[in-house]
Amino acid sequence: MTTPGSRIVLLQGAFDILNYGHVRAFKFAKAQGDYLIVALNTNELIRDYKGREPVMPWPHKRRIIEACRYVDKVVPAREFSPLKLLKRYRVDVYVLSYEWEHTKAAEIAFMKQKGGRVCFSRRFRGVSTSAIKATLLKEHLDAQGALVQSAAVSGAGNEHIRDDALFGAAVANGATVISLRGRQSRQASARVFNSRGT
Repeated sequence: MTTPGSRIVLLQGAFDILNYGHVRAFKFAKAQGDYLIVALNTNELIRDYKGREPVMPWPHKRRIIEACRYVDKVVPAREFSPLKLLKRYRVDVYVLSYEWEHTKAAEIAFMKQKGGRVCFSRRFRGVSTSAIKATLLKEHLDAQGALVQSAAVSGAGNEHIRDDALFGAAVANGATVISLRGRQSRQASARVFNSRGT
């Protein structure tokens, strides 16, 4: 709950794979005021502007972010522009990163016009969502390759090599597993094909 005189801060983002850099951003944003609102992009919005499926369900991300001690409230961001949210919650401080500055001219102008503040959160070295995704992808492909090789040794056909063999528990818990049939998997499948002499 806000109290009279509280400085309300708003930070918007996808936060699709929450990591240390995001926590640092929350800490920085909270330090700019008294009450931090995180506008969490909906999965529909992520599909629209990123052109891909979100990694985690929106309610799961909301619960995780709410558990962060720097965050006071999490609200859905259904639009790329947070202008309506800045007005609705009477935000005093708008926090964003420099990489999005060129897309937020209207929001920055609004905050300056009302006498509010605009703060820029820097990117934190050594922390990258893309790097985390690359690591997970490599592990997935390596696991598939190992499973295919095991099938080749046992004489089993590669038609039984499926994602749910690797991630059955995750699927059972409602996770979305995207089938990855990249170059490495095709090469591994070719080795099985050749080893059977057909």
